[in-house]
Amino acid sequence: GNYTGIKLNVTETSAPGTANRLLDLQAGGTSRVFVSDGDASANFGMLSVGTDDWDGSTSGFFAGSSNGTIIAVNAISGFTGNLMDLQVGGASVYKVDASGNITTFGTTTANANLDMNTYLILNIGNAGTDFTAGGGLTLAGALVANGNTTLGDASGDTVTSNAAAWTFASNTAVTLSGGVNGL
Repeated sequence: GNYTGIKLNVTETSAPGTANRLLDLQAGGTSRVFVSDGDASANFGMLSVGTDDWDGSTSGFFAGSSNGTIIAVNAISGFTGNLMDLQVGGASVYKVDASGNITTFGTTTANANLDMNTYLILNIGNAGTDFTAGGGLTLAGALVANGNTTLGDASGDTVTSNAAAWTFASNTAVTLSGGVNGL
């Protein structure tokens, strides 16, 4: 049959506070892991893990969403390890380090836009393949485009080729339209 190892049912709700905890594991009087009663707070999560403060006033305290946080992690200043390290069979599959760097192993699927704001995307599949700050793309290797390709989106755009020669792999028609000077 089914069993429950530990079951805690708190029924005293007549005088609720602002930081009610169902579980609070401490070291030296400081909470390291605790489970709140689920009330929304910017000072802690429903599950809070970490070595820094959760009181909302001490230097280094957790400062989350005023609408609440499900899982809150807050490490003490100077911590250099991983905030999270998810593993399968002892091998990392997803890590977040103390600087906020994310390392993932396997395929990452984005089902929405990836907005990098003002940051760059670097080393795309190959060192040296980068999106540049001006909105361009630097490739470490050859550009291969399957299907129709348009370069530029306005009459003032230019295309520059630094190649010694152009090779067309099959009989290709070249049409110049709207220009004054031919090839």
